[in-house]
Amino acid sequence: MAPIAFEHETGNVARLTIAQALAGANSTVVYATGAIVGHSLAPSPAMATLPISIFVVGLAACILPAGAIARRHGRRATFLAGTGCGVLVGLLGGRASMDGFDSGPSWFWPEMYPEMARVVGELGLTAFPQGAEGDVMVE
Repeated sequence: MAPIAFEHETGNVARLTIAQALAGANSTVVYATGAIVGHSLAPSPAMATLPISIFVVGLAACILPAGAIARRHGRRATFLAGTGCGVLVGLLGGRASMDGFDSGPSWFWPEMYPEMARVVGELGLTAFPQGAEGDVMVE
């Protein structure tokens, strides 16, 4: 194998440094704004940071298995497996809305989320009422 030129290595280090800085800044924004948005949308303040908490616990739970996969099969296979899982979860989420759970023509209930109703009113948007009364059942 031919040696890699020093200029190529320097370029990679610069790109990786910038990518890591941007990724670190992104996570800070997600954590900060997630709590603020969650507080205004959650049905109770205790659930405001639930999505971020699930994200952090899921990430922590996957670190060691991903490391074992990378050690055994390589980084490329690990990256492709993670990407495949992300695509699969996205497809399953989309399928769930087509198969049984329909939130109706509107994505919020004004009585349950008065803060969102206020924002919708301030923006001059129209919220459509649900077509039927009843409970939500997740299968």
